[in-house]
Amino acid sequence: MSMKIKSMSDKSLYIILFFFLNYIERSMSTNSSTIANLLQQGRLHHNANRLSQAEQCYFKILNTDPSHSEALHLLGLIAHQSGQHAQAINYLQLAVKQQPNNYHYLNNLGEAYRISGDFNQAEDYYNQSLNIKHSHAEAHYNLASLYLQQDKPELSEHHWRQALVFRPDYIHAHLQLGMLLLNRNQIKQSYGHLHCASALQPENIDAQLYLAKLHQRNHDFSNSLACYNKVLSRSPNHLIALLNRSSVYKHLGNLDQAIEGFRMCIALKPDFALAHLNLGIALKDQDNTQEALASFKSAIQFNPQLYKARLGICISQIPALYDSAEQIEIARKNYSNELDALIQNTHLEDASQINTVSLAVGGLQPFYLPYQGKIDLQLQSRYGQLIHKIQATRFPEYALPINQYPLQTGERIRVGILSGFFNNHSNWKIPIKGWCENIDHSQFELFAYHVGQSQDQQTKIAKNSFDHFLSDTRTTEQWASVISSHKLHVLIIPETGMDPITLTLAALRLAPVQCTSWGHPQTSGLPTIDYFLSSDLMEPEDAEQHYSEKLVRLPNLSIYYSPVNIEAANLTRSDMGLREKATLYFCAQSLFKYLPQHDEIFVEIAKQVPEAQFVFLAYAPSMDLTERFHQRLLKAFNAHGMNGEAFICILPKLNTAHFHALNSLADVFLDSIGWSGCNSTLEAIAHDLPIVSYAGKLMRGRHTFAILRMLGLESYENFSLQDYINQAVRMSRDTGYKEGMSQLIKERKHRLYYDSKPVLALQKFIKDLVINKQSEHNR
Repeated sequence: MSMKIKSMSDKSLYIILFFFLNYIERSMSTNSSTIANLLQQGRLHHNANRLSQAEQCYFKILNTDPSHSEALHLLGLIAHQSGQHAQAINYLQLAVKQQPNNYHYLNNLGEAYRISGDFNQAEDYYNQSLNIKHSHAEAHYNLASLYLQQDKPELSEHHWRQALVFRPDYIHAHLQLGMLLLNRNQIKQSYGHLHCASALQPENIDAQLYLAKLHQRNHDFSNSLACYNKVLSRSPNHLIALLNRSSVYKHLGNLDQAIEGFRMCIALKPDFALAHLNLGIALKDQDNTQEALASFKSAIQFNPQLYKARLGICISQIPALYDSAEQIEIARKNYSNELDALIQNTHLEDASQINTVSLAVGGLQPFYLPYQGKIDLQLQSRYGQLIHKIQATRFPEYALPINQYPLQTGERIRVGILSGFFNNHSNWKIPIKGWCENIDHSQFELFAYHVGQSQDQQTKIAKNSFDHFLSDTRTTEQWASVISSHKLHVLIIPETGMDPITLTLAALRLAPVQCTSWGHPQTSGLPTIDYFLSSDLMEPEDAEQHYSEKLVRLPNLSIYYSPVNIEAANLTRSDMGLREKATLYFCAQSLFKYLPQHDEIFVEIAKQVPEAQFVFLAYAPSMDLTERFHQRLLKAFNAHGMNGEAFICILPKLNTAHFHALNSLADVFLDSIGWSGCNSTLEAIAHDLPIVSYAGKLMRGRHTFAILRMLGLESYENFSLQDYINQAVRMSRDTGYKEGMSQLIKERKHRLYYDSKPVLALQKFIKDLVINKQSEHNR
């Protein structure tokens, strides 16, 4: 009985055990199926960015299986996406604990640490991930991003390149590497990666945006504009694209479109400091001074560290055009006061401040100051000292004087010319071209540093005139390094008031001797510029008092000038909208050269020459400025009861062929007073056009005076404004007098051409400098 009971009990136990195990198996199968379903649902919610629903699914999994690594991992990702970085780290650590060799988990844990600011832990987990799978592109990408945050661009570049080795279609790696290379000004390499990203995903806004920035940096404005337009077609309110597209319009001279774009940015984001800054610059270029000042002040209100806006407030005190002589004095006083304030508020205590301030240098310059017709030594010296202090603080390795480099036997003297205008520009025509083409290359080794972007046929000519011609896009630091490495004996910077990069470099010490010249005929005020190369005929007797540099008077005009190749369009006066029977006085200078105190001169000439027509050229960047000038002249005529419209004609900007055509149609070249013509005068002389000029008190007002001296036309000189008026009238009334001057110009203009004396004098000056400096050093 007992055995039977035992036997029956064993059988029952077997049955119970069978059903229990079957239950467990079916239960586990059900749980596994449930977890799989929950995981699938969670991922669907997760991918659709329904994070709370995804989170619920993952928690349900953990209720069933608290150690489920993937649920922990995905919860960590949700916390990371939600900005709960500490919680993300906790979940991801638990996931890694369950699967310590899962390189995805390790990489994401590293990313959570990076975002939380723990760079050491982040680096450790990225490397753990890569130790398990070196081809893991995402870990390379994240490690590169970490190194960029730590200011280790070389390591960033390495890992972005590694990411692309293992995943060539990794768009974000292409984009980041492209931008890194762009920031180094490695334009071609950058373009390769950005173009690849754009080709892989044409709809990618970042790819188009970065490409646009690259084209903009390379001054390829048409392609830049096209890329920005693509971005804005997909995202019309994209602030950066709107801002940068407006900057492109500004570079293209479309100020109205630029201003409209900057205003759109401000409408979308009223506290957008950069938009206020750029609006201020565009308004300043339009000579809308009061609105420009308001914009600069708004920029500072929203970003007090925006040094360029403070610089803008200072520079905007000098407008391009004045309505009265009194305004000039007020402008000078305001500029002086704001310059003092700028000097006092230029703080260079930490690296961030120094970099911000240095980046502003060159972008806004007191370009219009010398057009006021005053001696600017005191103002320019204060400005130059400030710019030098900024640059010397930013680049201390280029702040100290340099001993003259020894000249070895048989070695040529190394001379560099630094300019942004190795192209069809007056700076190239006068004085660079003649100097570099005719200097003795057996004695001098010439280096050209073309820091500008414009290149044309003249650039090709320039390349053949130098032993070394450098023109790649570089930063100030890169240019300084290259120039210094050439160990120049003398560096010549023909102008320091126009091109931005030129000023940033001129404020540094890159050669033992540094010279400027009259490409922008104004003292630089920079303590780093030693000599001012000028024309003996142009300078007045007291000229030394006008320069912070030591004045060097090269013979005659100081230039080697070749005759102009005239290719005039076949036009009549009627074709150009001019009166057939008028006495045409060609006023060829930029409108801001004409000061309001001299407006009466046109009236006085017109009173005696009723058939007079004064032909001016519009200021292309600002039709508003052109119209203001027009109205100012009309006001002067109206004050005398005269209809100014009968005498004034303002033509649109002319191309070269039309400009020469106008010279051939005009009766008289009426030179501007205070800042006379030079290149334009020489081109008028090519047409034998009679000239009326006035000998100013400063070199920039004596260009034409010196040219007439070279031609031996002293009898045509004017030393008073009344003489100027009388001569202009006589040119209309006395045909023999006018034609006599034209004939003398025709017979004698050869005296202006191929003058080797200035080049020989420049060579002697440089040789003496180098030899004397070397002797001083040896002593």
